[in-house]
Amino acid sequence: MAELPYPDSAEERAERWAATMTGHGSDDVVVAHADSSATVGDAVVRTRPAREDNEAVTLATNATRSHGAGHRVIDEAPDPFRTCFERDRDRILHDSSFRRLAGKTQVFVFPDDHQRTRMTHALEVAQVARSIAEALSLNVPLVEAMAIGHDCGHGPGGHASEDALSPYLDGGFDHAPWGADVTLAPLNLCAETLDGIRNHSWSLPAPRTPEGEVVSWADRIAYVCHDFEDAAAAGRSHAAAAGACPPGRRTAAGDHRAAGGTAARVARRPQRARAGAHRDRLRRDDAQRRCACDRCARPRARCMPDALRPPTFSKSGRCARPLSTRWPG
Repeated sequence: MAELPYPDSAEERAERWAATMTGHGSDDVVVAHADSSATVGDAVVRTRPAREDNEAVTLATNATRSHGAGHRVIDEAPDPFRTCFERDRDRILHDSSFRRLAGKTQVFVFPDDHQRTRMTHALEVAQVARSIAEALSLNVPLVEAMAIGHDCGHGPGGHASEDALSPYLDGGFDHAPWGADVTLAPLNLCAETLDGIRNHSWSLPAPRTPEGEVVSWADRIAYVCHDFEDAAAAGRSHAAAAGACPPGRRTAAGDHRAAGGTAARVARRPQRARAGAHRDRLRRDDAQRRCACDRCARPRARCMPDALRPPTFSKSGRCARPLSTRWPG
């Protein structure tokens, strides 16, 4: 092993690290490393208005455009450099509701390391969604904000928490509208971001933006793939993830490779899936007639004239928004 260029005692390493807190260089130019030499070169500082103008040239015809501070329930001054959707993404990323996803199960709970959590799932969804959005010339920061925040309304047990909590909430509990209208409400996110989070599940109304549709697909792509990997790691599926055949495709030996009776279990799922879908549809139809917050007794059609805006409340807990209120734009 090559000799280290610095002493190897813990005390000296700590002192050396503490000495870097003010950086290196002169008062005029401070760099991170004593031998930093990389430079930006000729560059133009891109302000938010300039970047918004550029969207008219670079984004697809129906892509969502950034505009000022965005359409928010509480008006804010725009950021000089970040677009409204970049601010949304950053707020969710730094919020405790996102950090809590690290302790919420995706599907499997087992004592080994490296199983997915709701946080790693959200990050994988963001990666898939960003890749799709970039290729389609859609608004990438909006896609990232939706993807990172799409599961913030989940309980500790994922979808199992919906079944556990539904009996105690008027109209049942669904993580998607709960995340948009309750969990993330204090962040004052843009209406478009909340719409994509609220409606990312395929059993709910379609999101209003192409970015929201991309996140819906990215969510499905991510969990279909990684849930199988976790099942294999947990010993719940005997088929090797790398070698499993697609349904109905045979190998050269004519083997479906449906190890452990997987094919038989899959064949029995349609009846159970239809029964579950019918139950969920009845529950969600009732939830659509009421506010997602459960504090307002008015029908959804009256207190939420536009699904993009969550209800606001008076001190009495009743819906305080005038019926004529509409989402701008």
